Amino acid sequence: MSVESSLIGMLFLVFLLAKGLGWLCEKFDLPGSIGAILAGVIITNLVIGPFSFADWLGINLFASGDQFNLTALEVFFYLGLIFLVFAIGLRVGPAAVRAVARRGFEIALVGVAVPVLLGIGFLLIFIGDSRVYSILFLSSALAASSLGIVTLLVHEQGLVEEAEGHLLLTAAFFEDVIAFLLLAILIALADYGTPADPRFLVQVGLVLAFAVAFVVGFLVFGDRIGRAGGAAARRFAAALQLRNWSKPDGSPTDRAKGGMLGVALLVCLGAGYLASSFELAAILGTFFAGMTMSGVAVRYGTDRAFDALNALFVPFFFVFIGLFLNGSLLAPVWLLAIEITVIAVVGKILAGLAHTRSLGRWGALRVGTALTSRGEVGIVIAIAATSSVGVGAISNSYASAIIVMAIATTIIGPALFFRVHRSPARSRAPEIAPPSPNP
Repeated sequence: MSVESSLIGMLFLVFLLAKGLGWLCEKFDLPGSIGAILAGVIITNLVIGPFSFADWLGINLFASGDQFNLTALEVFFYLGLIFLVFAIGLRVGPAAVRAVARRGFEIALVGVAVPVLLGIGFLLIFIGDSRVYSILFLSSALAASSLGIVTLLVHEQGLVEEAEGHLLLTAAFFEDVIAFLLLAILIALADYGTPADPRFLVQVGLVLAFAVAFVVGFLVFGDRIGRAGGAAARRFAAALQLRNWSKPDGSPTDRAKGGMLGVALLVCLGAGYLASSFELAAILGTFFAGMTMSGVAVRYGTDRAFDALNALFVPFFFVFIGLFLNGSLLAPVWLLAIEITVIAVVGKILAGLAHTRSLGRWGALRVGTALTSRGEVGIVIAIAATSSVGVGAISNSYASAIIVMAIATTIIGPALFFRVHRSPARSRAPEIAPPSPNP
């Protein structure tokens, strides 16, 4: 079989399995994303005698040697993640996030503190592990929330235009920033051995400064950046004498829409690269980049164009997550994985319930369940920490258990959120409203 046939056949079968199981989950009132994750779990675990589904498709995550199909699927995974987050950013805008930024940051602080404290207590009391590397590793994984999963929940439940959706996205964003700052501290500590080393302080300080500048810059200047970018694109088109950039009635032509899509792709990928270069996740950069272009997205149909891209790439994003849940990975650490998963789920839900007074009982439950998923962020943290610090400093069982926890919470979180959000017992009146303007 040629490389071309193998690749196309793999993409077809994976996409078919993901969409089919997603449709089946939706029939049982579960998120379709769970079906795509289960597709990955089936692919990586279906072994009948000498036959392995993953080997047959050429995407065995646990096999040695080069696998072209696995590399291609990983590319689809990253594209699905950043395009999904960017598309939601296009529909939100800086002004909407600014309106809930303070409340979102407060929710994030509690959402980080509760599971992290539970995790540290678990390590010290039940495991008897007081090593700094272990504490930082588990803390960064428990602190995180999956911005990609929260983005999908907000989109699927029609909350993109509502204050509740903005609040969930903002809180998830801040939680991920804090989680990656903890990861940056862990990596710097592994590089230099002690916090007293000036190079440790410089490396951590640079990451912290960039994170603060990134957030403040986009929140304060995001609207201006977006307007300037749209104006620059129009001037660029005029310089190239693209006279058909606008129709006689002033609406953009198809060529203009295609040109703006190209600009959006460059902004999306560029912001993701910039964020990842400073030890932050690419999704944090693409989310804010999408917000800066929200002003031109509707006019040029850029948001709808990314919806079309997401229809292709997002199922592969969830399938790739499911590939990590291999039976051989779970067997040696199943008890530890269950314990960490319980801490992860309970910690986020308790953190959400801490806001019952301000959000109402159902609003607090929606926040807690929506932010439960660790998804791709937990997996990235586990892989980045073990590859940078090494299994000598971090127990390999911790890394495996955290990967299992990340996948389990990606299934449990959305399922709980769907139940809470659709529960007929809760009032349909919005319990999470934007802050009242100052008199």
